[in-house]
Amino acid sequence: MPPHSSLPTLQYSITPTLPLLPLHHSNLPPAMKSRVPVLDRRFDRVVILNLPGQEDRAMRAMRELADKDLSSRAVVVRAVDGRVSPPSDWWQAGAGAWGCMQSHYRVVQDALLDGLESLLVLEDDCIWQNGAAAMVEEFMAQVPDDWGQIYFGGQHRNARRPSWVDGKPAVLQAASVHRTHAYAIHKRAMPAFLKHVLYAPDYIAARERDNVKRHVDHQLEVAHQRGAWTVYCPSWWLAGQGANHSSINNKDWNDQWWHLSWREAHRGMPVVICDRDPAPVEMECLHFGKHLLANDPTIDEGVAKCRVASDLIRIMEAIAEEALGCQRLPALRANPDQEKWLRQKWLGPVLTLALGPDLDALCDFPASKVIRHPWINPDQPPRIEVIEPSASTEATETAERRPMVHQVWIGPNDLPPRLEAYCDTIRHAFATKHDYKLWREPDMDALAVNAVLPQVVRGAVDCNIGFRADVVRLEILRQHGGIYWDTDFEALRPDLEPLFGGLRGFAYADQKPGSPANGFMAAGGAHDPFVEFFLRRVAARVPSATGDPWKTVSISGPGALTDCLTMWVVVWNPCGKLVAGNEEVAVSYAGNTIHAYHQTVIYPYHYQQGTWATFKPEDFPLAWTAHHWEGAWHRPN
Repeated sequence: MPPHSSLPTLQYSITPTLPLLPLHHSNLPPAMKSRVPVLDRRFDRVVILNLPGQEDRAMRAMRELADKDLSSRAVVVRAVDGRVSPPSDWWQAGAGAWGCMQSHYRVVQDALLDGLESLLVLEDDCIWQNGAAAMVEEFMAQVPDDWGQIYFGGQHRNARRPSWVDGKPAVLQAASVHRTHAYAIHKRAMPAFLKHVLYAPDYIAARERDNVKRHVDHQLEVAHQRGAWTVYCPSWWLAGQGANHSSINNKDWNDQWWHLSWREAHRGMPVVICDRDPAPVEMECLHFGKHLLANDPTIDEGVAKCRVASDLIRIMEAIAEEALGCQRLPALRANPDQEKWLRQKWLGPVLTLALGPDLDALCDFPASKVIRHPWINPDQPPRIEVIEPSASTEATETAERRPMVHQVWIGPNDLPPRLEAYCDTIRHAFATKHDYKLWREPDMDALAVNAVLPQVVRGAVDCNIGFRADVVRLEILRQHGGIYWDTDFEALRPDLEPLFGGLRGFAYADQKPGSPANGFMAAGGAHDPFVEFFLRRVAARVPSATGDPWKTVSISGPGALTDCLTMWVVVWNPCGKLVAGNEEVAVSYAGNTIHAYHQTVIYPYHYQQGTWATFKPEDFPLAWTAHHWEGAWHRPN
């Protein structure tokens, strides 16, 4: 491989015409094949999209491929400039996004017309992992033969989770990938790709229905969600987007990778305390948060406000998750108290910048062994988390107590008679093996003693009733475990206890397929790790909890639960099931830490399908309970 100084003078190719023979890897003798860079062996054509006038970006991309022994014959293709070739009237996302979409359409169309079997498309800001050549080789050896598209870098989004491919720890089957800086496409998917990318009604409908100006990235996500072709990706992203100025949104960006936090891996990452000003090269390895003070880029607003250890740990967990996503180390400029709290409470190493840690080596994770990963670092033992016990209320103080069933009604108003009747059905359905408690306003002071958000529990924070109720139910499960039900749940069977025999971990149910809800939740015991995680994620958004009660859906309600489940589980391969009698009632994930009860069991109908007045239990023979959608969470205080 020649050094980058000997790269040829950059020339644009409008339609690449590289011959398939003898360079195609299937036609090379073994000795020659081993000397051809991996991307050139695996794909018939490698193209780099680049706008004229930005040749420096293309040269950087070519050097990256050459220096990391990935490709020696990538072709730079002139991208479409939407300012020169303007968009059609139906396009709403701007000239830059139009040019991007047209560029991707064009190179795939050329590949199809040229009869290629496979094409690798790179944008000129694509960067690759250290050691990427060997990782690509291992990953591609595991990719199933039915692939239609392969993403080497991207961003998993929405509630469409990737899933493991059995026996292949390097490979995920993707369901909704955003970003287009590094993907391959097979000829079997090219015709569908071209039809879908240029299908104007999808873009128009997104604008009219959701007020979304859809880009090509979003449109491809829709194809993934519909299963239009099979999509695979590495279980650890091999390609990222390098620091650049975007021609689409006119913003400057640092390196981005969008790594997922596998089983809360970010909570054990090294934290770097900056006891001196970081050098520019050190700044490239550190992440200080997304809300930096204007006069100090090493202090996040949240860190600056922390006055107790629990708040600092909560903020640093959020910063660490962001740092993992962009492949950096979480960092802060700490005062003496904050440094003491971190050294006492943080699960991972706490490093001091003045002692000269090798930041570059530490950032090369998971290869650096500072986090666990199923493919690259599967053998690191999980960290043992020691969580201090919480204070109990007088009603739940005994050490040997029966599991509990919880319901909540807070605020000054009395529980309406219809809701009281529903609560009675729940209480009677758990009378044999469970204790029942309806949590009211007088119980809140005791619950708040060791709460994550004591002022919210007590009602001393200006937030709507829905947010407060969401926090209270999570705090109850955190401190006591058990089963929580909204007050508008009705038990349809006389005994609900068989539903929860031997439950371990966290449980929830979908309100409709693919849409988790928090009206019913359960934890097999106090201090369930997922409940801790969920509650602390909610706690980070307290300032946003005032005002419009409907915002609670995404801040602390079903939307927040969906986000947390996506981050916790990551890949949704079932590992077990729960059976009540002869009925399968739930499926288990993530090492039996998460149990998803079937919607037909817990939420037989959705509010869009009817109301309590029209509900007939006999129409839902699989249902054990019914949620009647009273909407008490957005009532006035």
